[in-house]
Amino acid sequence: MAEHKHGLTSDYIDILGVETHIVKYGNIKAANSTQEKRCLFLIIPGNPGIPEYYQQFMHTLWERSGERFPVWCVGHAGHVTGPGHPPLGWTDILRHPGDRYSLEGQICHKINFIEDNIPPDVKLVLIGHSIGCYMILNILPHISQYHILRCFMLFPTIEQMAKTPNGRIFTPALNYFRWILVGMVKMMSYLGPKLHRRLVGAHFSVAAVPECAVQASLNLFNPTCVNHCTFMAKIEMADVGELQEDLLKRYMDRMSFYYGAADKWCPKEYCYNMKARFPRADIRLCDSDFSHAFVLDAGREMAHVVWDWLQGHL
Repeated sequence: MAEHKHGLTSDYIDILGVETHIVKYGNIKAANSTQEKRCLFLIIPGNPGIPEYYQQFMHTLWERSGERFPVWCVGHAGHVTGPGHPPLGWTDILRHPGDRYSLEGQICHKINFIEDNIPPDVKLVLIGHSIGCYMILNILPHISQYHILRCFMLFPTIEQMAKTPNGRIFTPALNYFRWILVGMVKMMSYLGPKLHRRLVGAHFSVAAVPECAVQASLNLFNPTCVNHCTFMAKIEMADVGELQEDLLKRYMDRMSFYYGAADKWCPKEYCYNMKARFPRADIRLCDSDFSHAFVLDAGREMAHVVWDWLQGHL
């Protein structure tokens, strides 16, 4: 059942047989609307793909548009479980989660969501974060019937993930110890929601983290969610390798890239390489010290950057 609060709608829908969390600010106007244009901002999140992390960012974008353009975020398959979902059993920890939770499966999941829920005459502004940028790049060839106004690629992990500073640490950890992490989360899941919230609060105690991020983080005490997040992350390390130059050349005129100045998932050297390969591309290097996980400490600020950047394309 959908939850409505201050313009926010939070709901779970079936996408390719997976219950999927969708967060929305605003709805698409009717086809006979008097609005000057039907436009939608669609966010493809990073990993973990939990839409609640993006609520502050989304709300700010929606406000900046004068509440004219809806802002939606579609969660990744299996990264949030709906009410009443059975918990992951101990024997399930060692099982293969299934291809629909892989990186390729998540791309198909997003294509299906777009085709089933967004009319083709609606103009799209796609906003990718981290691995969401890789997904957008691979979604675009399959949604040619849509008018893509712009793709904003924020802190894009679209090449050589395993060779990044974080990738060198996480690749062996995910290959050899992923199931141990899921097992630890399974044990912690018995602690109960009150203690979970205290632990999240303690973790974020020194940072001004928005309430939506605290709520989103509570999902990480669910072993089913962590199983799917880490499974996808393991595949990311293996699959995100050489830059997909053919796709970039094909769609570069619709893309804007935003790189972090000290991003251990996407070093600024990757930004410089992109500028060298695509000298006419719209590529920026952050000068505001935003972190890769900007939703934790700079959601509003990042939304202002995106909105101001977009004005020349609306």
